[in-house]
Amino acid sequence: MGRNSTVRRVFAKQALSVANLPPTLIYGLGRDKNIAEMARFIRRFGFFPVLGKATGLRQPIHTADVAGACLGALRAPDAANRDYNISGGETFAYRDMVARVFVAVGHAPDCRRLRLRVGKEPRQAKAQRSRPVSRPAGRNLVRARPRAQVAVDPRYFRPQKL
Repeated sequence: MGRNSTVRRVFAKQALSVANLPPTLIYGLGRDKNIAEMARFIRRFGFFPVLGKATGLRQPIHTADVAGACLGALRAPDAANRDYNISGGETFAYRDMVARVFVAVGHAPDCRRLRLRVGKEPRQAKAQRSRPVSRPAGRNLVRARPRAQVAVDPRYFRPQKL
């Protein structure tokens, strides 16, 4: 039994409803542990290390958009007892996200690829790495119906004031 079902059970006993809004990668206000930490590293060292080709997809969402989704869920009677994966307004590779952070802090992008070799890779890892980039499961964009229900229209990823 997962944490969500436990929370739902507790709320149901109290005759309350809950909307689950798990966000993807959160950024904003310079206090997050994602983009703000990345910016601090870039300012200090002038480069950013990435593993492999850094092609994994990301959908960062701004803190204000997360707050807006929460308020929207409170105001929407249809949002009760539902799950909404909230995410940013666009999807792009991790390397592209890092490049935008470089630009936001006033540096030319300098991603340094780390190659870790610890023994032999399992066959499954090699096969997985050779597949084309696709959207990871669980990180799908919130589509029109859920966005309308929780009144969220997330912004594009434009980090500023880092």
